[in-house]
Amino acid sequence: DGRQGQGDRASEEECNIRKNEFEDEMRILDISSYRFWGYADGTLMQQKGCFDDQRFDRFSKIFVTGLNDNHADHMAACRYLADALRKQGNDSAEVYVYEVHAMLQTPTHFLDITSVIEEKLRLIRCHRSQLLSLKYDESARCMAELRAIQSRKAGCYYETYQRMQSDDAAEDRTFILQDELQKSRLFY
Repeated sequence: DGRQGQGDRASEEECNIRKNEFEDEMRILDISSYRFWGYADGTLMQQKGCFDDQRFDRFSKIFVTGLNDNHADHMAACRYLADALRKQGNDSAEVYVYEVHAMLQTPTHFLDITSVIEEKLRLIRCHRSQLLSLKYDESARCMAELRAIQSRKAGCYYETYQRMQSDDAAEDRTFILQDELQKSRLFY
């Protein structure tokens, strides 16, 4: 729910701001069907099974943040999505990890987004409260420019994705340590 934010506002106020920013983005995209779970920011790791009631069998492609992202909730989303797909016996959906806070080390897919880079930046800028201390819009633009240069396409913008295999999100030590850290923070 974004309540931790990046400012000095009360958590409930920050939560409302972040929800409104998300809804602004959905309006721009003309998306009216979405689900806002409302879990407290930084606690998704404690919501094991949170995707179990979400049916994924109608999707052919699913995009998610990755296990190596530098945000605990992003790591948990990837892990719990993989768990839900496994429990549901869904091995037909293609799952792709995308870059947010950390660059993918072994991307499998490159997509030229030159024609839509300004639209992407406009959507990122819907999240005004997140841009106060960290310029995510500029970070996304720079990352897309770097990915294009790595593909020898100077003057273009690329996004990269990594196709996730069913065992990629299996229990690993990093996730266990992050989970223990979250529990420790809540306890102390």
